Amino acid sequence: MKKIKIIGFGILLFGISTITTAQNPPVLNAGSTIKQAYCPQTEIVIAPDFTITSSATGSDTGIDSFSIQISAGYSINGDLLDVNLEDYPSIVKDWVPVEGKLKLTPASGTQILYTNLQEAVRKVVFKSDDANISEERYFSFTIGSTNYLESTKHFYDYVQEFDITWDNAKTQAEGKSYYGLKGYLVTILSAEENQIATEQMIGTGWIGASDAANEGVWNWVTGPELGTNFWNGLGNGSAATDPNGNPMYSNWFAPDEPNNSGNENYAHIKENASTWNDLKIGGNGINGGEYRAKGYIIEYG
Repeated sequence: MKKIKIIGFGILLFGISTITTAQNPPVLNAGSTIKQAYCPQTEIVIAPDFTITSSATGSDTGIDSFSIQISAGYSINGDLLDVNLEDYPSIVKDWVPVEGKLKLTPASGTQILYTNLQEAVRKVVFKSDDANISEERYFSFTIGSTNYLESTKHFYDYVQEFDITWDNAKTQAEGKSYYGLKGYLVTILSAEENQIATEQMIGTGWIGASDAANEGVWNWVTGPELGTNFWNGLGNGSAATDPNGNPMYSNWFAPDEPNNSGNENYAHIKENASTWNDLKIGGNGINGGEYRAKGYIIEYG
């Protein structure tokens, strides 16, 4: 993995992550380290030296879709990625404000040729309407539509499947992979991870936490965090602490969740929100409204 920082001389810190994984994916490279100043309410090219080359097998010449995302520091109120595709009619762009993501797909329904993609990505610009912009911004480039978070170096994806049970979601997530990285129901350990896994995708659905083994003792039961206790009690309970004595992250819908109403032992992201609640293993069914199971979030790492 190669990381390039574009430092905004006290105004902004830009970080670019280009990701390669196992199973011979194309190789992405955002170029050498550069420094640029960003003036608020203007635009800046984020990867003028971007390249994409064939995998080790050398047989691939294009991809089905490509995503550029503001993966950390994103503000939905003003931030934007854009590109002028006048010279590339074979590529279609789609800016998704909820995700902070610019998606590029082929207009013909076949593939985007590497040569065309490379030239188009070099023209992608960041803009912000915020005259007082000051936070760091990180950008990620990924094949397909997965989200990438620099702080965890993991990928995230949402699968929509109405009325899927928590245990079936867990099984399905563990049966998926992204260029050789094994999937599992997401474990959310920070506000930044919660943002990209919930706010920056349509994240309504199951996550990898449960208190089924011991009522009121909420553990992460998937992925590398298997068996990690992060919360104890109902909505008026308290966070568990890590080995350094710091409270573990959680984002329950306070002060009501978790409430164990009707033997609810599995964690779920509320609809149109980034907060969590507990549900029965099958959710609340077709008439459950915001408490209906609608899918699940996969983490690859």
